[in-house]
Amino acid sequence: MIFFGAAVLLLSNCLFFGFGWFFFRSKLFRDFEIKRVWVQWHFAVVFMLASSMLQLIIFEVLDVLDRDIRWYNWKINLYGMLAYVLLVIPYYQCLLFLTDYGISQSRSVVSSAVFACVFLYVFLRLGDPFPVLTSQYGHLDLIELGVSRVGVVGVTVMAFLSGFGAVNTPSTWLAYLMRQPGQNELEHARRQVLQTMNSILLKKKKLAQARENALSSSSSSSGGLWSRLVSVVGSGSSAASDVRALTRDAAVEEAFMREMFLELHELHQEEERIEFSKTQKGKLFNILGYFLCIYCIYKLFMASINIIFQRQVSIDPVTKGISIVLKIFTLDIDVRFWSQSISFVLVGILIAASIRGALIQVMKVFNAVADAKWSNHIVLFLAHVMGMYFVSTVLLMRMNLPEEYRIIITEVIGNVQFAFYHRWFDFIFIPSALFSLALLFVRKRVTTRTGDVMGYDKLS
Repeated sequence: MIFFGAAVLLLSNCLFFGFGWFFFRSKLFRDFEIKRVWVQWHFAVVFMLASSMLQLIIFEVLDVLDRDIRWYNWKINLYGMLAYVLLVIPYYQCLLFLTDYGISQSRSVVSSAVFACVFLYVFLRLGDPFPVLTSQYGHLDLIELGVSRVGVVGVTVMAFLSGFGAVNTPSTWLAYLMRQPGQNELEHARRQVLQTMNSILLKKKKLAQARENALSSSSSSSGGLWSRLVSVVGSGSSAASDVRALTRDAAVEEAFMREMFLELHELHQEEERIEFSKTQKGKLFNILGYFLCIYCIYKLFMASINIIFQRQVSIDPVTKGISIVLKIFTLDIDVRFWSQSISFVLVGILIAASIRGALIQVMKVFNAVADAKWSNHIVLFLAHVMGMYFVSTVLLMRMNLPEEYRIIITEVIGNVQFAFYHRWFDFIFIPSALFSLALLFVRKRVTTRTGDVMGYDKLS
């Protein structure tokens, strides 16, 4: 039985590692040349450890495999994830940065080791102001110490993304909040882009001609010394000033064209969203958008109640929901069976949504800021954040499990104040959601006012 359980976990970890490697090669680095194999390796290992921990949560609900096998695998995954988050990735990030700037291999290795030790010390000290442990003194397990600190950063990232998503997702699904761009508006934006491109092309031609004149005037050697001095001081300086002026004007117009192109792209996206909202799937998303709006308001209200009254939730949502149904309808059902079944479905949905959401955010951030020079560093940073994110997911998801399924997670993680992380999540979620709401309102007003000022609807 032990051999079978170890084989199942080993096979699943290999599959998770392969999927992480495939996602890295086919999605993240699809448009970039892969030069650092170790970057791929680190990303795939972090994804494997994260997926393995979420898999163990499902195994806890289903009571799959031997309890000791699950317990040791929890330990291995947490030790591995903490080693990567606190030591391996900071060390390799620093090593990669130094070697890219031409520092010798030996000096880079020593400097990176010192940086990793300093990072570990600072990170462990980061959790001192927070009540993350039930006992701040005495013997502390390495997992307790590491998870409690990683959880602070990870829960902060989760709460910030959740607050933004709770506002942004309904705003992109609701047809009521969509603005129909007029045909005149699109045509005007296209004309501006084309005019700016033609102007830049003319500037580039003049710039090339001015550089050619500057080179010809500086290389001219006909005449005596006095005539060459006059040529350099007169026509040469004039040609150089023309080159500088044309270069500056071309750079300004290129920046303006980028802004106009982004504006045109947003108008096309808005038009596509309007067309999508008219389909059956779009109408379904519109209905879901209203439900998400209600949920966002409910979440903000409950988070405020939790913070103001320092309310601690000790009963998982499934058991609480079943108890409410039994009180209302007085049904004679097997609470344990239905609690296990519904918990399995709920946890499966949460895990799938967590993995999908994390990968989508990784893709968005990478596509927004990546370039050929910094792509390796960005992937390592995203792997670092992803590791913290999934450790925090385990901390928060524990509350969604019935009491009997939390035992191993509580034993492995140790004397961690789980209630603190839920309060901390609410504390960050509220300002994140309110800030996102204010940002959405300002953007909507600015977009509407810009359209009115430009007079798109009056354009012929």
